[in-house]
Amino acid sequence: MKIEIVGGTSEQQELCLDFADYALHSLCGPRLYRTLEIEMTISPDIGHLGNAYTVDGDRWPKYFEVEIEERLQKRPQLQVLAHELVHVKQYAKGHLRQLQRGGYSWLGDKYKHITPDREIWSKEYNRLPWEIEARGMEEVLFVEWCED
Repeated sequence: MKIEIVGGTSEQQELCLDFADYALHSLCGPRLYRTLEIEMTISPDIGHLGNAYTVDGDRWPKYFEVEIEERLQKRPQLQVLAHELVHVKQYAKGHLRQLQRGGYSWLGDKYKHITPDREIWSKEYNRLPWEIEARGMEEVLFVEWCED
C-alpha cells in the first residue's frame, strides 16, 4: 500500500499514516491492502469532516483520494479517517459503486442520488447501508488501533 499525505501538521500526518496503515490492513486483508494507493489531504478548507473518492473508475478501483478536516482533535479526526477508509474498502472490494448516470450501487442494489434538501438528505443519507457500515466501524477501528 502506498499513502501520500499533504497538509496538516507533521504529528497529524504521522498519526493518520499509522492509523490508515492499521485500518486498511484490518479492513482489506493483505492481498487487497498491497494494491491500494491513497492520496490523503488534511485541510481546514474541505467544507465537511471527510470524504473518500475513487480516482481510477467505478469497478474495483485501487487509487483513492481521502480528505480529512484538519481542525478536529485526535480521536474524532482518526474516527473520521476510519469512516472514510471503510468507504475505500467498500469501493475497492466492489461493494459500493458510483453509477455513471448518477446514484450508487451497493452489493448490486441501486440507490438514487439523494435530494439536495438538507433535512431530507441527512435523514436518507444516514440510512444508506454503506454509511451505516462506515459509522459502525469508526469506534471499533479506533479502539483496536489504540489497543494494538
